[in-house]
Parts: sequence; C-alpha cells; structure tokens
Amino acid sequence: MSNRVVFIGGFANGKEMGQEVSKALEYYYAEVEDPWTFARAMDDSRNSRLESLIKGGVNIVTHSAGMMAVDTVVDRDLRPESVHAIAAPVPTSIPHLLGRSAQKTWDMHVDGYDPRAVLSYNMSSTAEVLAHPIGNFRHLGAISRYDSVEFGKDLVAAGIPTGLTVMNRDQFFQISVDREREARTLGIDFQHAPGVHDELVLYPGQMLADIDVRPRLG
Repeated sequence: MSNRVVFIGGFANGKEMGQEVSKALEYYYAEVEDPWTFARAMDDSRNSRLESLIKGGVNIVTHSAGMMAVDTVVDRDLRPESVHAIAAPVPTSIPHLLGRSAQKTWDMHVDGYDPRAVLSYNMSSTAEVLAHPIGNFRHLGAISRYDSVEFGKDLVAAGIPTGLTVMNRDQFFQISVDREREARTLGIDFQHAPGVHDELVLYPGQMLADIDVRPRLG
C-alpha cells in the first residue's frame, strides 16, 4: 500500500486548518501531499488534479463534507489506496445544520477549548468563507442529503479500505446503532472518537492519536 496521503477539508475549513492536519499526518505517512479545501476539491475545473493524485496511488483522509469530493471522482478505474472519513455527513436538514452551527460555536467558546485554538479556527474559517462563499454554500443542500455510510459501503465493495470515525459530541451528524452495525458487518472500519464535530481541525495531533488513522478492510 502507498505511504502517501492527502487531506481534504470540510465545509468552510480554511487552508490553514488543512495545513495543520497535514502536519499531524506526517507522523503516520511518509509522504503528505498539500491539503485541499472543500471548495477547491469540489471545483470541477480542478478535479483533474485530484484525479491525478488518486491515479498515482494515495490514501485520503477527509473531514466532514470533504468525503463528498472523493465521491465526485472515484469510480471503478480511479481508486484511492484507502479512504478515512472523519465526522462525515449523513442525511439531515438544512435548518438542522444551520441551527447546530450556532450550538457548535457556543460549545467551542464555553466548553473548555483552548481560546487560541478557537481563535485560529475562527480566523481560518472566516477567511475561507469570505474568499469562497459560493464554493462552500452552493453545496449546502447536497451536504444535507449526503450519506457517507452508503458511499463507504460502495468503497468497501470495490475492495478499498474505508474508515468512518464518528465524533461522540458531533453537533451535526450522528449515525444510528443499527446503521453502525450494518456498516461494520459490511466491512467499514467504524470508529468513535471523543470531541465535537470540528475536533480534527481544532486539535489534529491529539484527535488523530485517538483513532487508527489507517483503515482496515473488514
């Protein structure tokens, strides 16, 4: 298996967040590619570059809606070495996403999170939204409908090791016990980790240490 990895961020994850996650991934992989923001990865004009990375043999780690970008380019002839999706979407409503966003902000500011980490997160996220508002918000409806478990099942059926990690305090997405059982039965490397939805981009080194970064094919 390739010892190369690329990180794809989620909705409104700024490039600085991706860089910090990529630095943390250096502990687990010998070669770490430059990270991709969600808006960049979903931009059709840039998909040829993402396709080239996958053709060259690469493991993919995603945060939140970043898994959708993998879904847009992967097919029978374009197969990553593995995919590990952290805090990935399952179907919900747009009002739920918007309402829980306020809850997420509240949690990060009052629940013992390092103010420096929260400030860095806020600055990076704000800069990304201001720089690419359409590239992020035009996908909000698709995010609300997206089912990472179904895509994970497709990946495993194609023989691609696939991991799904659910945050135990995720404000947006939770997977039912029945669906988790189904996913495990079908071979998805299903894991739980402590923290909120954006734990990975707040504390990448600590969060990755809590899981098996390299998914196993069940």
